Amino acid sequence: MDFLTKLMLTGSMALCLLTVTHLSTMAQAKEATAIRVVSPVYPEVATDSNISGTVTLKVEVNCKGEVIKVDSTGEHRLLVALSERAVRRWVFKQVNCKEGNRISAIRFVFTLLPTDSSEDQAVIFSPRNALEIRARRREILP
Repeated sequence: MDFLTKLMLTGSMALCLLTVTHLSTMAQAKEATAIRVVSPVYPEVATDSNISGTVTLKVEVNCKGEVIKVDSTGEHRLLVALSERAVRRWVFKQVNCKEGNRISAIRFVFTLLPTDSSEDQAVIFSPRNALEIRARRREILP
């Protein structure tokens, strides 16, 4: 288990302080702090359609802390679009502009819970660049 405790939040938007590892263009590891983190909402159409999966985002952040470019790969276009929209709203701590832009890999994992789960929807923040977005499957009546 990670040395930091996972933080679980419910609701459609989650804002928190999260440390994310960034790699400079010279492949030197740097630490930057996200000061605003927005989680995507698991849409009902995805839970009804039994859509789950992982989206990996390569995010470029400028010295002002703004996300300026997002490249993504994922198993489903809907989840990719939701993830890209959410990560574009992230804000990172500003750094000296001489350091240049930073690149970060961020992973969103969309997990469907059983219909009898006591949890309706939740977001789990891991200390290093990963969010798990959980939603309960809705029971579809015949």
